[in-house]
Amino acid sequence: MANVDLGDRRLNRRAASLLDTMATKPDSSIPAKTEGLAEMTAAYRFFSNERVDEHKLLEPHRLKTIGRMQNESVVLCVEDTTQIDFTGHPETSGLGTLYKDFLRGLFLHPMLAVTPAGVCLGVLGAKFYARPEDRPKLSAGAKAKRQIEDKESYRWLDGYLAMNVLAQTSSAQLIYVADRESDIEDLLEAAQGQRGHLLIRARHDRLLEDGDRMWETVRNSPIIGVQAFEMAARPGHKARTVHQTLRSMTIELPETKKRERAISINVVIAHEENPPEGEESVSWTLLTTLPVKTLADIRKVIDYYRTRWVIEVYFKVLKTGCAIEKLQLETADRLKVAISLYMIVAYRVLFMVNAGRESPDVPCDSIFEEAEWKTIYMASTKKKPSKEIPRLMDIVVMVAKFGGFKGRKCDGFPGAKTVWIGLGIIRGYLIVNEHMNSMKNVR
Repeated sequence: MANVDLGDRRLNRRAASLLDTMATKPDSSIPAKTEGLAEMTAAYRFFSNERVDEHKLLEPHRLKTIGRMQNESVVLCVEDTTQIDFTGHPETSGLGTLYKDFLRGLFLHPMLAVTPAGVCLGVLGAKFYARPEDRPKLSAGAKAKRQIEDKESYRWLDGYLAMNVLAQTSSAQLIYVADRESDIEDLLEAAQGQRGHLLIRARHDRLLEDGDRMWETVRNSPIIGVQAFEMAARPGHKARTVHQTLRSMTIELPETKKRERAISINVVIAHEENPPEGEESVSWTLLTTLPVKTLADIRKVIDYYRTRWVIEVYFKVLKTGCAIEKLQLETADRLKVAISLYMIVAYRVLFMVNAGRESPDVPCDSIFEEAEWKTIYMASTKKKPSKEIPRLMDIVVMVAKFGGFKGRKCDGFPGAKTVWIGLGIIRGYLIVNEHMNSMKNVR
């Protein structure tokens, strides 16, 4: 927030102060976060100020994210949509219907920069939109005749185009990654011959030039190799090993009356041939502009796609850790401002967890300030910190233990939930230390 420009220095300072306050108590209400009536009133005034919007607030963070991307050889630009449910706050204006018409709220469509190892580098952009509650119901023909810019699905094309602009000057290879909802022909067409690569999961079984269907054609091609990976436990399902056969092919979608030029795209099918009894087959059909000629190419494409789970964790941190659906503000515009600040808080939590897992031996001062890691160390060990700076992994584990992480050998590395809970407790220690240090100067 050091470089935020809201046209007023006082607003800039308030933005930085609010971000720090929200990071201290991410899951608390605004009155609970603020200290006293004056600070609470100032927070509400900030959210309602016409000079403050979500784009201005995210811009400094976006620019720093782009800077962090320059240190990577490959960056996955992962985009997805989530609904934010404010049905319980009927007094809030500017909301729309959600996936179910009786629910009211906003849709959030962010793009995260993620390394192939799963480390979130930051937020590259975010779109909010609300469906009109009285929108007309169109026939399939009428929907098809609309311009892409008039469709909700335009958000996928818009996201790819924005990423492709970054790709022109980025030293890293940028790859747009999204799930099945992004499978629109305008996106496949836009990615033809571009520097910014595309990797999405297929939703439609398209017709090829010879009259055959895409899925059947690729499934009937020779198996190029196999792979196995560990799938984490899910509600109602135990963790298990998944074995998949791998196939790939370059296909061409021919010119038609609606398709002005042929589209060439690479297809990868990873299919679990024999899932355990009672389990659904884990199978993906992926469309990409990345090369898929060798087994190594195919495995890399699949690994990149599997990294998409990071944005699902990010949504969980926003909704559960930051409790954004509990925000009580009068208008949708004010909610967008508040949620934009929480998006930065959620990134910090996610980055801390992933960086601690992927780079456990780096010094902790790469993320934590000296006062922060020393406070964490003393609160956890009841000892004075040594002169040697602790490892990042050790400090992250200490934070997570305050949030309920047991730290047993079988527990693995802590997740985002225990880290954000632990951070809230540690912030309390930091505030007490600051007050005690200030009192020392009082005579």
